[in-house]
Formats: sequence, C-alpha cells, structure tokens
Amino acid sequence: MQDISIALQKRDGSRDRELTADERTALLTEVEERLPLPEFQEIANRAGSLLEEVGEIDALVESFARTGHWECLVPVMLQHGTRFLAQGHGAILRRWIGMTSSEFRAREPWLAYWSGATSISNNPVFARGALENAWSRFEERADRTGKALAATCMLETYQFEWSSFAPVRPWIDRLAACIGSASGFVSRDAELRAYANLLLALTCVRPASALSSRCIARLCSLLDSDLDVNHRLFAGRSLLLAYCSTLAALPSISGRDGRPVHASGACGNWGRVGPQSG
Repeated sequence: MQDISIALQKRDGSRDRELTADERTALLTEVEERLPLPEFQEIANRAGSLLEEVGEIDALVESFARTGHWECLVPVMLQHGTRFLAQGHGAILRRWIGMTSSEFRAREPWLAYWSGATSISNNPVFARGALENAWSRFEERADRTGKALAATCMLETYQFEWSSFAPVRPWIDRLAACIGSASGFVSRDAELRAYANLLLALTCVRPASALSSRCIARLCSLLDSDLDVNHRLFAGRSLLLAYCSTLAALPSISGRDGRPVHASGACGNWGRVGPQSG
C-alpha cells in the first residue's frame, strides 16, 4: 500500500493536491490488483468512512459498487436521499440504484421505495406501483419508518396526477397510524415532508379533521428548525392551502359596492381547494 501511495505521489509531484475522480479510480484499481480481497475490503471500508466524513457521498457509493457491499447503501440513502430529492437530484439516486445487483434490488424494499420516490413528478403512476410494493414489504418486516415514508410519497403522487381523490383516503389513514411519534422518522426533513403531504391530502378530502390541526401545529414547530429551505417551502405551501381552504368555508360578506365578497378571494384560485368528491 505504501508503494502504491509513493507511486501516485511521484506521478503527481505533490502530496497536498486533492485527487481527481480518475486518480481515485486508478488508485483503487491498483490497490485491488495488488492486495488480497480481505485486505482490500478492509481498506475500502476505512476509505468509505473518510469519504462520508468529508461529504463525498457519490464516491462513497462508487466504493460500495467496487466492493459489492450494497447493504451499506441503504443507510446512506436514508441519511441523504430526502435532501437530494428536495434539491432536485433524484437522478443521482436512480443512478445509485442502477449500480446495484439485480439480486439485491429484488430483495431490498428500500430500493423499491427510492425507485418510487424519485419518479413522483415525472411518472406518478409508476411511482405508485413501486411504493405499493415497498409498503407491502415494509409491512412484512414491521418496518414503521419504511411504511411512513412510503405512505408519505404515495400521498405526494396525487399532487401530480389524479382523476379522483378516493384512492388517497386509505393512505391518509396509513400515514396517520405511522406518525404517533417522531421516532418513526429518519430525520426532521422526512418528518416535515410527511406532515406537509398529510395536511395537503386532508385539505382535499377531510378539511375539518382534527388531524389537520395536529399537522398544522407540528409543521409550525418544525419550520422553526434548521431544515433544508426546499422542505420548508414545501411545508409552507401546504399550510397556505389549508388556510385558504378554511377561508373558503366562511360565509360571504358585502363589499363597499354592496356586492358579495368571499373571504377566499384573498387567496385567488388556491382558496378553492377543498373537499373533493370521489
């Protein structure tokens, strides 16, 4: 290993310059060729820890691909995936999934979940199929965290494509059953997104629900936390729609010219979000 490091330094002429992605790949290939498999895997594991510490998440996943340690991918995706999605980096998560073995994809429900979560905006129908699959397998495992996240994303799919809100109702109940405590979430970002999606779904089908008040209270509390701005904007939209729905239920009043003015007018078209048939 020392010989490999010295050789790399000689090629570069400097010990301080950060390695490029190609140089890292070349070094790993050289190490893999020279060392027995157990020693290489030990070094790769140590390197993975360092990569995560410095935020080189993509390079970390590439190290999993080289060593075949795909079980290590699940906690990394749980820790960083929700933030990547909020920032519009779903393609990165899909690429990671594509790097895994077919055997691992077939048995790991978290990959079904992330396949669905990354497809919500561009293919919500496909996303629902993947999320249904993930939910069933999480239920078999009694994985409350997985079920909460799957139900959250399922509700979100109906913000992009729907012909009826009827299918939303069972997923409202499923998510509500999962959010009894914050311990069911992997992060505050994930918790905020769950409550925001639940509130929006309730606004559309059960606006007078006591659960809506609970969602609003929790979202207001979470908005005071140091969370990703994209998640906070997402939650703010749900709160605005819930507020406008409340205004829409108020009686009309008379304006200065004597014409009836509805309280929801302050919210424009958003004020007309309310209970949907079906």
